[in-house]
Amino acid sequence: MSARVPLPWPDGGIPLSPFLGPITGPLVGGFINRTRTGAGRGGIWRVVPSAKLATQQFYNLVPETYAPVLYKWKAARLRVSTHDERCYAPLDGKDINLVRVVVISCYKLFQRMTYDRMALLNAWNAHLLGILYLA
Repeated sequence: MSARVPLPWPDGGIPLSPFLGPITGPLVGGFINRTRTGAGRGGIWRVVPSAKLATQQFYNLVPETYAPVLYKWKAARLRVSTHDERCYAPLDGKDINLVRVVVISCYKLFQRMTYDRMALLNAWNAHLLGILYLA
């Protein structure tokens, strides 16, 4: 799914992010909350801008690796460089309707849980752990 150019950081960093998230999130949040005067009061107003900054850094530093989007970008570059309108990608002709995308996503979720028993087991486990830890 990744591009043909070597991408050492995303290939190694993105799979590690679920393991780093529970560590770095409280670490950065605690640092933001403790280094300001009046720690604990209004901490959310300091965390929200830092979350925005982290999201912007994610979008700027992590490259796109989804193959259909890469094909769409490549077809657009070829259309501009060769002045040939016959170059197109499968995603070019699709009109994206938000309601349809949400319905398909929900349908695929239940379809996956119906046909793949491990996905159903994972959903059941998440449900039980949510009840256990939130009760």
